[in-house]
Amino acid sequence: MKGNIKKLAVFVIVAAMAIFMAVATASADPRNSQLLRGTYAFTGSGNCVLSVGGVNRFTLIQIWEGEYTFDGHGSGSFKGIMRGVDLSPGAPNNNAISKANISWEFDYEMTDHNRFQTYLKPGTYDKVEDPSGIRPTQYFDIVGKFDGAVERDGASIIITSGPPMTHILCDPSQPLCAHTPVEILCSESVVGLRVRE
Repeated sequence: MKGNIKKLAVFVIVAAMAIFMAVATASADPRNSQLLRGTYAFTGSGNCVLSVGGVNRFTLIQIWEGEYTFDGHGSGSFKGIMRGVDLSPGAPNNNAISKANISWEFDYEMTDHNRFQTYLKPGTYDKVEDPSGIRPTQYFDIVGKFDGAVERDGASIIITSGPPMTHILCDPSQPLCAHTPVEILCSESVVGLRVRE
């Protein structure tokens, strides 16, 4: 009888330890992180080079501001304002200024306990409007990923496109996005603070 009780006690202890270890392992799994959630107000800068068939045409310096929203489960949305300075040789006074309202939806995943990546959702592309609300007929398909880091308490984020992100101009007369020879290579970096959970 005593032997059976000892065996049972050992079994219960081992089972309890296994449950504890499973919980600890799950909490350490970066994919289970709920750290990245809420709305972050951001600002930052970037630059782009337009290329047509591999030939560079102009450079655009950008200033960004807006909001990134993360739902805590791998989906999010972006809306922001981009102000740009066109440095092409043919621009008036060599510094034409542009402004656009831009939005898109994305998927994201945690790649480490405080690192993440975002990807544009297929079929959403980027939605661009000029300040009067007019949307051009052409749009860009964004190819690549954004890399980011979130602070330990989730209070702030940094997002960058690091290696140039490719924006390929789409032909609106074709279904979905038929890529044209026009592409823009952009590098951007923004910093955001969580303003809503």
